[in-house]
Amino acid sequence: MCKIDDIEPDLQAGQFFDSTPFAPTGKCISTNIRCFQQAGLICTSATISSVTASGSTVIATMSGNTVEARLDCEKDGMFSSGTATKITQLACEFTGCVPPCQACDISSLTPAALPTGAVFTAVDQGSGGCQLVRVTCKRDDTITTCDSVSIIATIPSGSLQIGTVSNYDSVSVNLVCAEDRLYTFEAQTGISGLACNYVNCYSCKTCDLTAITPASMPPGTAMEFEDRMPGACKRTLVTCKRTDGGICNSVTVQAITAGGTTEIASADNDVSEATGGINCNDDGFYTDGTDRITGLNCVFDGCISEFNRTGRDLLRPSLKFPCVRCDLNAIAATGLPAGREYQSQVMPTGGDCLTAVVACSTTDGTFCRQIDINTQGGVLINSNTKSNAAGGVVSCAADGMFYTATGPEVTTLSCVYNGCKSEYQTMFRNSFTKVSYYQNRANNVTYQHLCQQDFHHLEQSSLPICDTHINILEDALGLFHRKSIIQLRLYRHHAHFPSKKGHFSPNSYRSLVFRNQ
Repeated sequence: MCKIDDIEPDLQAGQFFDSTPFAPTGKCISTNIRCFQQAGLICTSATISSVTASGSTVIATMSGNTVEARLDCEKDGMFSSGTATKITQLACEFTGCVPPCQACDISSLTPAALPTGAVFTAVDQGSGGCQLVRVTCKRDDTITTCDSVSIIATIPSGSLQIGTVSNYDSVSVNLVCAEDRLYTFEAQTGISGLACNYVNCYSCKTCDLTAITPASMPPGTAMEFEDRMPGACKRTLVTCKRTDGGICNSVTVQAITAGGTTEIASADNDVSEATGGINCNDDGFYTDGTDRITGLNCVFDGCISEFNRTGRDLLRPSLKFPCVRCDLNAIAATGLPAGREYQSQVMPTGGDCLTAVVACSTTDGTFCRQIDINTQGGVLINSNTKSNAAGGVVSCAADGMFYTATGPEVTTLSCVYNGCKSEYQTMFRNSFTKVSYYQNRANNVTYQHLCQQDFHHLEQSSLPICDTHINILEDALGLFHRKSIIQLRLYRHHAHFPSKKGHFSPNSYRSLVFRNQ
């Protein structure tokens, strides 16, 4: 009887072999065998070979990760397959195996059609990890420039523009091969093909730019030119811009032709300039893409030429300024020690401009004599005493910068903590509790008992005694006996204090209570 176990192949990690016996009518038992790869790799081909007394013979080869073959059990008790008889061993071989993200078909990216004079290239960048391909749509003829060149990707939902360049002759993007063996661009997955799109591509001769340039421009504005292709053949970029720092609702570049005025380019919403291209045609005249240009014009709409550098009161409310674009993270206080925290929160003011609360605080239960929140240069925004936090308000202005209510521009914030000790919080809590308690029992308890309790608290806490502690305790205890305060100050420097000067001891405590009585 044939035994498949005796001839099973030796396999590497991720490779597998299985067999399924069956009995064809009127014949001995046969067996279907299969070799397959499951190591997370993609293979170009898989092969099963047999080993016999006469050598090795390929039984079957298939594309991909799996190969199958049939073995027949002969009367001599040994398997055969085709011309291979008396098989003593099987072998499985997998070739061209790579991770899925290295197995994308780069030829699938080639556009189905390209206009005359246009080329497409796809170059493997050899990143060493997942396949990275740089694809380019380009003109390689006498055309010097186009209004735009774009790369359009085929995706599961349709098509998507993944790259575009204006006033040039080429555009390039990088694509990465993914685990599904399709390409990705940034967050877009499933790219199965590409197309190149060229808009208004021109060849040209020398043209006279001065013939269409305005004789003068309004104050605070300018028209500027840039030749994309200097020399006898060129395309010129025309820019209309504010030179006084102004911002407009819109800026438009116009061309004057025999048929009227056409728009070359326009920019909207809080802008100071707009740029468009004009083409030098073969007849030596500039065109807007269709008609000969006889003049150029700039239109500035809804502009303001000055910002209010100390606030927003003078800004024209009719304009849409970038007063919601300030970056709270850019002004954040950094480098704070442990137990200290800076926070910011946008305020729902309901206005058009961003306003935020900024705050410095402690997170370790300490209270401070004073906490300051400052701008760059140490300019104080706000301060809080005997607390664990201090905060202020900043507002985003039309120039995209934060300001305080009093005017200073805010580029950075800092937190300054002074006299922060965990004992203060305990002293305040205990002291105020005792004051409230003894106010309710004013007829039965004398002031010195109150003093005695607070001294006892200080003694048990082993606090260093200094004028700072006394001041805080004096402020916290409205009923604190003034005689005790004086004696406490005296005992700050008393000769009977123990070796660790400035601390209460049982003796100094008892002496103080005795004198207080």
